[in-house]
Amino acid sequence: MKTSTQARPALPVGRLVRLLMGIGLLAIVGQYLPSMAAYHWRVFAVALLAITAFYFAMHWSIQRFVPNLNRWFGAALANIPAGFLIFANLGAITLATLTYVGVSLLVDALNADAGCEVMALPGLVMRKRTHLACLAFSPIDALEAWLHRRFVGLARGGSD
Repeated sequence: MKTSTQARPALPVGRLVRLLMGIGLLAIVGQYLPSMAAYHWRVFAVALLAITAFYFAMHWSIQRFVPNLNRWFGAALANIPAGFLIFANLGAITLATLTYVGVSLLVDALNADAGCEVMALPGLVMRKRTHLACLAFSPIDALEAWLHRRFVGLARGGSD
């Protein structure tokens, strides 16, 4: 099993997709923020802090108590709360969740991290990435890595 220090970095296409998705999510949130009432701004701020604290606690718990957690099962557990908050359409709470995921995707793209997108901010602050997979982008990363190995190997005279 790969540990967090052995995780393979995201290649250029995976980084670009993360970057564009993060920008897209933040653009969606940005169009709603100016029209929010003061009460909704407070809900947005508290929700964003709560979501961030939740994922920091999850990151710490995984690193401390279950470092050998299956990377796909852990990614599913990590993404269920964010997915629920996004699809529940809870107004300012949904916007806070989209903001958190958008910023996390930007951090993943800039750090070339191929790990779980919702764990990017805790990983950046705590300076230790989790070993969790990314449900949406790991298949893209695997395909890109396979194509890279295949075509770089052929260009170098490999027989693969």
